[in-house]
Amino acid sequence: MCSSDLDRDYYYNTSCIELAKKVNQALIRIKQKDFDKIHEVYSLIKALKIDENNIKVLLDLETLSSNENEIEKIYNDLVKIIPLFKNIIIAGNSVPNTTANIMRNTSKDIIRLEWSLYQSLKEIGLILDFADYSVRHHESIGYENNFIPKVDVKLYYTTENGFLIFRGEQFNAKGKDGAKSIIPICQTISKFNDFSKDYSYGDKKIYEIA
Repeated sequence: MCSSDLDRDYYYNTSCIELAKKVNQALIRIKQKDFDKIHEVYSLIKALKIDENNIKVLLDLETLSSNENEIEKIYNDLVKIIPLFKNIIIAGNSVPNTTANIMRNTSKDIIRLEWSLYQSLKEIGLILDFADYSVRHHESIGYENNFIPKVDVKLYYTTENGFLIFRGEQFNAKGKDGAKSIIPICQTISKFNDFSKDYSYGDKKIYEIA
């Protein structure tokens, strides 16, 4: 699918429309700041002349704030927008962009706001799908250590309603021993009552490292 959104370059969106017509599929992303421009999405869908069943609309909440008034506004906007389309996906991220406020070799529990919103919308009978942002695996850095002198070992573990964010040592601290601080983190997680190494690829890796 070709992903198009309202603030893309005109020529990019035009190319996406032409491709969507050829493959008879489309994904249209609407960022939170553009929720009040929903009429433009209608115009775009009409221009596509594609069966609505083959069009997905991604409502991108981007980074969510824990401010209750802002969350309530987003919820109310979604309640109005979701029934307008056949195939709706919501995506968002409540993970902080830094772990600087978490002490080394400790963890922090945060509410997964995008998941809570999704569950609330499902509870009132709205039909929608859920997507979330990916996070890096601790082995995915792929650069020489001297080019990234201050990279921390971090692990984000998804719980039923939130995230557990673990912060270890600097990746390249103390020679290469800093990377080993991932081991006690994985050992802690593997001891959770509901932990299962067979649940996912990520859980299997945690078990192997532990």
